[in-house]
Amino acid sequence: MSDSLPDDKSFAELMKKSYLQMPFSDFEDRVMQRIEESEKAKAYVLKNIHLASIFFIVGTGLGIVASLILPQLLGYFIGAPAEGISLAFQASVVLIAITQLDKLIRLVRKHRSL
Repeated sequence: MSDSLPDDKSFAELMKKSYLQMPFSDFEDRVMQRIEESEKAKAYVLKNIHLASIFFIVGTGLGIVASLILPQLLGYFIGAPAEGISLAFQASVVLIAITQLDKLIRLVRKHRSL
């Protein structure tokens, strides 16, 4: 049985050679702290992505509702068809929705690459 075990002296020498010197005394603590901070940052970004998605959906819905109601309100208060104003408002809602969707998609892709 003792034949299958390595010689204690050679094993001890091998273990001494495998010992890695740390550059600083608190190197391991700093690395672990950076890992913890990174994980907290990822959780924070994920929470912000969820909130951004919710507000994007709510904002887009409100923009669509406003663009449907605006011509009726303008027609009631002004008394004339306000197709030009309505069209400009609808175009701005679509433009804002597209740019915000693009930013949200970029944020999700950036988070996935971390």
